[in-house]
Amino acid sequence: MLPNVSCFDNVNFISVQNPILSKDCIPANCSDCFKMEHTRKVSDVLACSFSSWYPLFEKVTMKSVWLPLPDEVAAYVRSDGTVVSTEATHADTQTDSEDEEDAVDWHAAEEDAPELQRPEFASFDTELRAALAAVGGAAFVKLNWSAPVDVRWLSVGRALRSQTPGDVHLLLRGSDRLQQDLCQPFRDCADGQGASVTPLLVLRRWQDVSPAAEFRCFVQAGQLIAISQREISQYFPHLVRDAAGIVTDISSFFKEHIQAKFPLQNYVFDVYRPTKDRVRLLDFSPLAPPTDPALFTWPQLRGEHCLRCEEPPPAGSPLCAPCAAAGGVLPVFQHIADEEGIQRAPFADAEVPYDVRHLAEAGGAAAIISLLRKSQLGKSDGSSDEEDG
Repeated sequence: MLPNVSCFDNVNFISVQNPILSKDCIPANCSDCFKMEHTRKVSDVLACSFSSWYPLFEKVTMKSVWLPLPDEVAAYVRSDGTVVSTEATHADTQTDSEDEEDAVDWHAAEEDAPELQRPEFASFDTELRAALAAVGGAAFVKLNWSAPVDVRWLSVGRALRSQTPGDVHLLLRGSDRLQQDLCQPFRDCADGQGASVTPLLVLRRWQDVSPAAEFRCFVQAGQLIAISQREISQYFPHLVRDAAGIVTDISSFFKEHIQAKFPLQNYVFDVYRPTKDRVRLLDFSPLAPPTDPALFTWPQLRGEHCLRCEEPPPAGSPLCAPCAAAGGVLPVFQHIADEEGIQRAPFADAEVPYDVRHLAEAGGAAAIISLLRKSQLGKSDGSSDEEDG
């Protein structure tokens, strides 16, 4: 059986700052409640699929719609080669150079770069335009689980803000993370052999989300045990000052809106807290690798280490005895305490799209130049920088 709340009654939690980073693609009784296998199951992954949880939490998250991804679009996203949308060909291609020695011969580069035209998906693009209009004209896009955060540089201002079908196709085509959603959504599951799922394209109403106000939350045996600063490559001084308020608001939000509704007992959820007493739900993930543990470690979340240090905790407790005696309340809140604690961005080494890496490996420097140029031309197909979310 699962442990009840009394498992946590005699355990104290306090704020810690012990940053660590993890990135990848794709309970029997009270004494064991913090010593779990943390291996993904297909049912866990499906419960965290956007279409599974959104209807339950529509009132506490951003307005969103989703479309089944047609087979031909999925095949286009999976395919090799440099493919450019026809929507990215209507802008004025003339550029002025103040320094002739540094000027790039774009015309010669294009002639040297083999290029395939993106297939036309007229019906799907019509659905995309309607979906974009339904969420206010601008959207943050993702698939069932993953967002194309590894290709922020392809988006104006690195914002991943899509306003046209061309914007959406560019992100779909470039992101390795989305490739993994399409090709191997259950590759980390112990029971994933033969499992399948319909790929969905999710469009979420655009909203400027400050990374300083995003938090990753960890639920073990139905209890919120840990909260972490989500953006680990920056130091936000206000997190130190406002730690107690952050924990109070997120804990209240969890108890009121999530705890009794989400079907899993062990999971991760992300929230946005822009101001005091205001929390919005962003996403869910399984409580198992390769989910990013943010400022915690998987040994800590598995109960092998104390949530505050690397000492092993006693059975049934997330904290070692000295840390538990130090005082504090559930849940543990980890944040970067000063600039020395800043970590490398999770996708600092991955922010190169599949096509660019493929061309680089093949020695296609001219093709890379052509691809980069066309990705910028695609921004002039009617997009605006005004926020309406």
